[in-house]
Amino acid sequence: MISNAIGHTHEVSSVFMYEMIAEYGGAKDFYKHFYINSPFPLEIIRQTKDGKWVNAIIMTILFF
Repeated sequence: MISNAIGHTHEVSSVFMYEMIAEYGGAKDFYKHFYINSPFPLEIIRQTKDGKWVNAIIMTILFF
């Protein structure tokens, strides 16, 4: 493991995905209807008005 001064962080877009799937009714119901190839293979970021860098959520969802 590589240590860093930042500490433990998480991917903001993954929190969105987990919350969205939970709101849909859970993983079993969600994946009966949707297939997610990849939310996005590269990290996309944007700068806010106050100068902070945040994830810009971009998703690719294939509907059956």
